[in-house]
Amino acid sequence: MEENEEFGKELMEAYKMLASHAVFLTKNIEEAEDLLQETLLRILTNSDKYKDSGKFNSWAKTVMKNIFLNEQLSNERYRTRFIDGYDYMNNDDVHPLVSENDNGIYSKSDIYKAISLLPPKYAKIITMQMSGYKYEEIARSLNLSIGCLKSTMFLAKCRLKKLLDS
Repeated sequence: MEENEEFGKELMEAYKMLASHAVFLTKNIEEAEDLLQETLLRILTNSDKYKDSGKFNSWAKTVMKNIFLNEQLSNERYRTRFIDGYDYMNNDDVHPLVSENDNGIYSKSDIYKAISLLPPKYAKIITMQMSGYKYEEIARSLNLSIGCLKSTMFLAKCRLKKLLDS
């Protein structure tokens, strides 16, 4: 019982930080409230997965970030955007992860056009990686082993490069 009280106390102490972080991520009060509620529910239902390492706020923010990113990736209007608060589709600058080609570097619009031509499985894992997901998170969300994901990611990047070079 004492463990549950301590967990509840930590959650209450993290509430203000989580509310602020939700507004930062969503840039919208109503969406922030929904994200905060979903995060609190997920934290409470998965309280047994929290390992008392003294980093409750970090764990809670990670839960919120994952909920937010999953929602954005499944939401049609955000599929062609990055999730770091910067609208890359309305800016023709170059994405920092892109390598150089013979003519210089690929524009973001070229990258997104090429991604839209990829099979959905490839497009999803590339988009997730570009959105900041780690291999482990992508593999878990797609129910793939790390090895299978890395192999698929390699094939997806080869296809993307081929489309960009054509």
